[in-house]
Amino acid sequence: MKEQWFQRLEDAIKQDGRSLRQISEDAKCGPNFIQQLLKYRKDPRASQLAKIFDTLGPGTDLYVLTGHRLSQQDLDFLRVASTLDEEAQRDALAVLRRLTGTQSEPSQSGDLPEKASAKVETSH
Repeated sequence: MKEQWFQRLEDAIKQDGRSLRQISEDAKCGPNFIQQLLKYRKDPRASQLAKIFDTLGPGTDLYVLTGHRLSQQDLDFLRVASTLDEEAQRDALAVLRRLTGTQSEPSQSGDLPEKASAKVETSH
């Protein structure tokens, strides 16, 4: 398992375009931190990893930890959706599921209650 996320971290660092030293300094982890991390394949502390993710940019954390890449449009969508209140998020999710024809089991993903789903369907 470590090999997968660590390889994705290496990939994200290489794709960044800055030197290892510059990424280390921008992350405020010390000038040789990234070089040592990659050379000795050390497990970084959570606080160090968070600084690296912040330095490498939005979506890096999700990619490194899960392997899922987000486009800029995905990030913009999530940014806007996160400003909605909880009820509006549920309603928006119901609309999106209707548009795409996808439904999830409530027990698996915390789907909308029947009431919220019905509310969206009748509000046209």
